[in-house]
Amino acid sequence: MTKAAALLIAAAVFVSGTDEIHAMEGLNAFSQDEDVSSEERVAPKEAESGDDSEPGGLGMVVDEDFEPGRTSGLLDGDAEPGGYRSVPGENDIESTTIPSEDGPEHLGTEALPAKYITAELPNLRNQFYSTCWAHASLALAEISLMKKGVSESDLSELHTVWFSYHSVTDPLGGTEGDSNGVPSGTDVMNVGGNPIFTQNVLAGWTGAADEETLRSSDAQAVRNKSLVPSDDQAYLDAAHLTGFYEVNLHEDPEGAKRLIRDKGAIAVSYYSASNSSPELESGTFNSATGAYYDKSPHGGRQNHAVVIVGWDDDFSVDFFNSQNRPKGNGAWLVRNSWTTGLSAGWKDNLSYAGYFWMSYENASLAAAARAFDVEMSDDYAHNYQYDGAMYRKGWNPCSDGRSELGAANVYEAKACDNGEFLEAVAFQTTSSNLEYVISVYTDLTDPANPESGRKITESTATGTTVYPGYHTVTLPVPVPIGAGQKFAVVVTLKKSGESPTICREQDWSGWATIRAEAKAGQSFYYDDGWKDVAALNDSAGNVVIKAFTNDIPENAVFVPEALDFEEGLAGTGLTIGPGEKKALRIRFTPRYVSDPTVTWHSSDEEVAYVDGQGVLHGLSNGQARITATSNAVPEVSGSFVVTVERRAKWIVDPVKEKIGRAHV
Repeated sequence: MTKAAALLIAAAVFVSGTDEIHAMEGLNAFSQDEDVSSEERVAPKEAESGDDSEPGGLGMVVDEDFEPGRTSGLLDGDAEPGGYRSVPGENDIESTTIPSEDGPEHLGTEALPAKYITAELPNLRNQFYSTCWAHASLALAEISLMKKGVSESDLSELHTVWFSYHSVTDPLGGTEGDSNGVPSGTDVMNVGGNPIFTQNVLAGWTGAADEETLRSSDAQAVRNKSLVPSDDQAYLDAAHLTGFYEVNLHEDPEGAKRLIRDKGAIAVSYYSASNSSPELESGTFNSATGAYYDKSPHGGRQNHAVVIVGWDDDFSVDFFNSQNRPKGNGAWLVRNSWTTGLSAGWKDNLSYAGYFWMSYENASLAAAARAFDVEMSDDYAHNYQYDGAMYRKGWNPCSDGRSELGAANVYEAKACDNGEFLEAVAFQTTSSNLEYVISVYTDLTDPANPESGRKITESTATGTTVYPGYHTVTLPVPVPIGAGQKFAVVVTLKKSGESPTICREQDWSGWATIRAEAKAGQSFYYDDGWKDVAALNDSAGNVVIKAFTNDIPENAVFVPEALDFEEGLAGTGLTIGPGEKKALRIRFTPRYVSDPTVTWHSSDEEVAYVDGQGVLHGLSNGQARITATSNAVPEVSGSFVVTVERRAKWIVDPVKEKIGRAHV
């Protein structure tokens, strides 16, 4: 194939005549800050489908065999042009609306504008082979970063493509036994994919990597195996996915719009008849206005993933081809991945290959939509996780319809010899509108019981969710975890009148081969007591609960500012009997201090005293003030009053079989 033959045909057709030019200028003048009614807009004349203007290329050509934006050398089982592949249940997304007396009501109360376009957008990326799914996913990531003020990033789609199907056990070993791949002999570049899988891969910190890690220009070399990425590159990440949020575009367009406004974009899929000029010939695309409408549902199939970066409720039906117009106004502003273009704005890249307007009524537009939250990778150093398989399902093991679900993961701290601060927790669910409680337990005494340790009360996090998806929650107070220490993260989910779900990784075989494995002592669920997920012995793996930590710096000194007693004894005091013992626990502020030792003092050691292990001993009737003083900072101390007295107890006289009270 010659280079000329490899060039893609331009989707933008040059039109002549002042009417068309003026109409285009008027359309391009629309911006998110303007409010232009449909009556003020002038519908342009349609481009001639047979226009023989010189085509403009949609992508770079690396060599005669490499065709960005197109499928090349398809094998059996490969994706269609574009690269989107369906996943079972992907459109089964729980509604975010709540019932009311006046009908369904969305949790968002503020009115949405009739038109909105995300202001700052990254450069357009020209996809290589059938990788629209990776390009759509990383477009979400790059737009999320820009939405948060990060200057334009360039993340590696090739890294995402390769390591989505060449999984590597995570650095802490939690995902050992899980795997993601493709059937033997499958071309990874053309097998296709789905952002549902990509979001789970990115949540495990397999990327998002910087473009320099694996460049798109190396795609052909990777495909023909002259360049093989190293496993050491799998967890080289420039950005971390901290959340993804799912919405049913058909049933909840308002929720989808809120995600676009708040997160910058949503990823969607539809059926594209081709990725070049046949869109003009079929009458679905008007190049003069960038308007696209296809009334065919194409058998309910989708083959291409894109992102939506805006909407216009008043986008006129007159902007679509006269022989193929929707019934009503309104369109989504779509960002495609079949050309390159500067981030100067969507108006400068209006074409089917770049940005175009898709009618709300486009028949093949799928229901599933999702948005990302992404941060730079310096937020946390370590990701404790067990869910390495990229296919997940919502799960609730309790069959009695209860509205509360408890799940937990138990981990052993192993990332830093100096210890770590547990700072955030993430969980995944297919339920909307949840209440959650996240609790942390340390020093577990029973590894089969996540609640058998010491609950770090001040680090308990509570809140609510709106969208189904993956949620990262920052703990109110970081929890210090010593090297080798067992700790548990317990997530309790509640939903009014319904049974909530938490996600579990799943086996799946189709165009991808996915294996999930749960080992004993990793994941648990509560059903009249804590039960080990591994004992279910089914085709699923662990629950999706992750814990994020940062290292405690070497030689760092954390001094106490105050101390108290965990039982609140400073305010209430304590009463014990002669001969009784009570273990005392100190709570420092801040929670973690380098030297937690104290010196104990009793105002009357004939009444009570505290031994070297922090155990209070009652000796004789009376009162004494017990004081703990920090050895690191003697000015920091706390005290309480202990009363020692004989206490009445109910006992049974075995001879008279009567219950009576005696002083002991």
